[in-house]
Amino acid sequence: TEIYSDPPSKNKLQSLLTGTLATTVHVGPMKFCEVFLGEGTVASEDHQNNLREIMGEVLLLAKSGLEINSRIITSEQIPFHNMLDDKYQVIMNTFVSRYDGNSVLKKALVHIQAQEKRAKQLAKEKQERLVVTTTAPAPTPTKGGSGILNDPQSPR
Repeated sequence: TEIYSDPPSKNKLQSLLTGTLATTVHVGPMKFCEVFLGEGTVASEDHQNNLREIMGEVLLLAKSGLEINSRIITSEQIPFHNMLDDKYQVIMNTFVSRYDGNSVLKKALVHIQAQEKRAKQLAKEKQERLVVTTTAPAPTPTKGGSGILNDPQSPR
């Protein structure tokens, strides 16, 4: 997905986020939860747990996508990003308030937090590497060289 692309395509990422968080044509992931996790569902417990796990992963990926989007957007796109983030918060709050009893969701939420922490650490490390590479002196060429081309025993 675009979350793992380097660099990510802003258009593809925003299209995926819009389709997940700001659905207009399709009903979106929360409708699946209402139907299959709501009162009176005929879905088995295994299917319900599987849906909770998948929804946790959707939320994880959406949050990561929002974080990436916030770093690659222009100032004109901030209102659009804020709208997506607001919709994410509504979905997350609704999902947590209705289905928080499941350990799989809690695990996914912990995973989201760990991913956020890791992403921040990676960004910090990348910034530190940039500082080191831009301030390091250029290597000095050596006289004489080495290797097979300078070896008198090597066939030419």
